Amino acid sequence: MVLIVETSEDAVRVRVIPREPSVRQILDDTYGPGGWCKRQYFADGQLWCAVGVYCPATGEYVYKDAAAIPLPCRDPALMRTTTSFLAAASIWGAGRDVMELGNLLLKSTQVPIVQGERERYRLNTSLRVDRFARDEAGRITMVQFELADGKKALWEKT
Repeated sequence: MVLIVETSEDAVRVRVIPREPSVRQILDDTYGPGGWCKRQYFADGQLWCAVGVYCPATGEYVYKDAAAIPLPCRDPALMRTTTSFLAAASIWGAGRDVMELGNLLLKSTQVPIVQGERERYRLNTSLRVDRFARDEAGRITMVQFELADGKKALWEKT
């Protein structure tokens, strides 16, 4: 998923996060549908998620916990639920490479930015991740986005 973090006259900052069903599928494929679980809870005024992986040696789940990531969106409660799960699952490796990207910058020469109401700037298209490019170690070095009109925009790690 592509989330708009900040828009200015010259550029837009976006955050790419995996789709929750994709991460669930990775966990199912890796550990089996009964080989992992999740639980969510509130602590320190934040929503946290614990993703557990079954350990046959002990007969119990081993948990890794992560807090929600504050990202701008239309439904903050859903975003907290989703990002806490994605962050915890990434500790186990599911979607980690995408979660580690952080905010990506696309310049106004790559994507259409217009001035909207109250002189605020906004992206004048939708963005979809088209593909990732990786180096020899498997790290993401480039992200190709597809705009609504089919044109492409490229983010490259510097």
